[in-house]
Amino acid sequence: MVSQKGRQIRAVLVTEIVILALIVLLSYSFWTRVCDNSLSSCLGDNQLLYLPKFLLLAIIRPFVFTPISLLPVIAAENFGTVWGALINAGAAVLSGLLLFLIARLIGNKIVDPWLKRNLPDTHKMLRAQDYKIILFFRLLPFAQFDLCSLACGLLTFRIKHFVIFTLIGVLPESFLIAHFAANHEDFWLRAMLVLLVLTALLLVPALTYELLSRKKTLFRQLVAAYRELLAELRENNELIRRVGFSSQRPPVLLLYGFFSSRNCLMILERILTAKGYEVIGFNLGGWFGVFFTEGIVETAKMIDDKVDRLLAKHGIDKIHIVAHSKGGLVALWWLLKMRGTNYCDKLITMGTPFKGSRLVYIALMTPFGFVWRDMWQMRPNSAFLNELHDSEIPAGLEVHCINSLNDNVATGDSGVFKPRAGQVRSVPMNHVRHLDFLNRRDVGDMISVILG
Repeated sequence: MVSQKGRQIRAVLVTEIVILALIVLLSYSFWTRVCDNSLSSCLGDNQLLYLPKFLLLAIIRPFVFTPISLLPVIAAENFGTVWGALINAGAAVLSGLLLFLIARLIGNKIVDPWLKRNLPDTHKMLRAQDYKIILFFRLLPFAQFDLCSLACGLLTFRIKHFVIFTLIGVLPESFLIAHFAANHEDFWLRAMLVLLVLTALLLVPALTYELLSRKKTLFRQLVAAYRELLAELRENNELIRRVGFSSQRPPVLLLYGFFSSRNCLMILERILTAKGYEVIGFNLGGWFGVFFTEGIVETAKMIDDKVDRLLAKHGIDKIHIVAHSKGGLVALWWLLKMRGTNYCDKLITMGTPFKGSRLVYIALMTPFGFVWRDMWQMRPNSAFLNELHDSEIPAGLEVHCINSLNDNVATGDSGVFKPRAGQVRSVPMNHVRHLDFLNRRDVGDMISVILG
């Protein structure tokens, strides 16, 4: 285990170093070639082409990993202080809008549905207060412009608010940097000092109002979002029991997926409870003790311990498991590699990436790759997945894999477990997206049919 963890850290570290070196090389090569080592030469000699060339540079700039503060310097060199600042502000909006729209595609499909299911109060706060959040981070001198644009897109902020308040927020910095760049050699230090004072003068009164106002201000909604997260933390190790164990049906254990919390199971719990099933669930721990990022094998051991104590306490012989995404891998490991088949004879998975997911490579290229063991395990052809697929389905265990061609995490057959021996039933529901498995009534109906 230690050696595997060491290999993971070394691999991620090498990846991070290579990516950083490529970013520096790309940025340096681009600007030395375009500007010929002089910012006044970036737009060439033809003044008629200054504006379109500058706008083109603004669009390209994020993709060559260059700070936004370089643009007002180029603008001041070529357009003068006032016009340079105004043109730069418009170009900054254009530059940020491109990243915003790209990120918003991901936000609409993944982040927004995730927030609705896991942190509904936080989702409401972000929707209601998006313009204040945009303006606040645009006015902060050291807030990374492109990361803020990506974050606003991922959180699906309104486009109109993004454009308007980005423009308002970048104007002070544009004017200050353009002014000092045109009139002083040591303009960076002067511009930053003045910008810090101006930012304080603008933000302190606004934040004071937000703090003292009795209306639904940003501060009050942030408090609501914090309380929502705190409630999750307080329930960290509590057991969900919707009804008592009184019927002849085995209770149904629900397991959720990567970076989700128990909140995402609420709708499915209600659907199954309304159909007469006894529903139980565990908090699976992870980031902040809530969002499921624990290793798959480690979580299976925790499930084994909790199920053992649960059955002994209530005198239950069997349970069924319904698991979404990564939760299906946890359940299957518990059943096939531990003693899970002593307690469970029916497993239903939904959108579980049995062949891994290429999306995890994105996380492995970030610092999260150092600490999230499950990302390493969910790589395509990982040692964990290969060992799992080399197993046999024992007699008496039913495995039903609900899958969808519209699932962008485990598409089609990649959501179906294929063991070395034994039968697995594929249940196609090709109209359902990955996160929608958790809240669609027709999925609940299908689970009910399978459970019997």
